[in-house]
Amino acid sequence: MEQYLTFKEAIEKLKISRATLYRMVEDGKLTIYKVGGGKKTYFKLVELELLFAPGEYVVPVSRMRH
Repeated sequence: MEQYLTFKEAIEKLKISRATLYRMVEDGKLTIYKVGGGKKTYFKLVELELLFAPGEYVVPVSRMRH
């Protein structure tokens, strides 16, 4: 069975800011889910773990400063 984290649980687990998590959703790096037709936003734990595996996260070129 897949595990889901709330927005708050995700930022606490990943030790990132709310703004960073929002940006990752906007950039298409993460998908948000609504479970059971509710209003709360969830993230799949497996997707968070894959995205934040050591050496796996790449900063988009548009976010890099020259």
